[in-house]
Amino acid sequence: MALRASLLGIVLVGMAAALDLDSALLREQHHQELLQAKGAEVKFGTWQDNLQFALDYNEKHASHWVGLNALADLTPDEFRRQYGLGAGRYKRARGSAKVDGFAHGDLDEAQLPPAVDWRQKGAVAEVKNQAACGSCWAFSTTGAVEGINKLATGQLVSLSEQFLVDCDTAQDKGCSGGLMDFAFEFIHEHGGIEYEEDYPYTGERVI
Repeated sequence: MALRASLLGIVLVGMAAALDLDSALLREQHHQELLQAKGAEVKFGTWQDNLQFALDYNEKHASHWVGLNALADLTPDEFRRQYGLGAGRYKRARGSAKVDGFAHGDLDEAQLPPAVDWRQKGAVAEVKNQAACGSCWAFSTTGAVEGINKLATGQLVSLSEQFLVDCDTAQDKGCSGGLMDFAFEFIHEHGGIEYEEDYPYTGERVI
């Protein structure tokens, strides 16, 4: 798929011929958002490196594409330190999670559609931002529960990650990481989860 982008006001010497990205992918506004949010802390060289990664990646993959967002000035190491959960830690945590009580049906793969876009079914809430908090486990939990709640009730409501960060503390560790399996157990044992409008996200553990 031919993709185009216009990076107004930014001179990327040697990259001009390669900027063949969809305007929805890499716009000047992405960099302006970074400048406004982080000012002098923006590492433009890293941003350029990530732009080049996106260009190269999109040339090699036809089924999907990648673009830039507010994390585009982070190196891979910086991203892992701020947002990552190490594989060893994940395996140890996953190994201690309970699975009893969670059931799944036996599906006939021949009867499954080749693809499902849950956005088209209205089962995906708006994109959220975890900020500088290792709470991805809470966001993955609410995303899954929001979707299944839509399928079960017909209503898509945004649920509170902050509730999980603050209150699900037996095994999950707030901004220091956690696991959605534990969060599912917590919601089940607690009898539900708060709405985001009643318990908004702050990007840090409050209680």
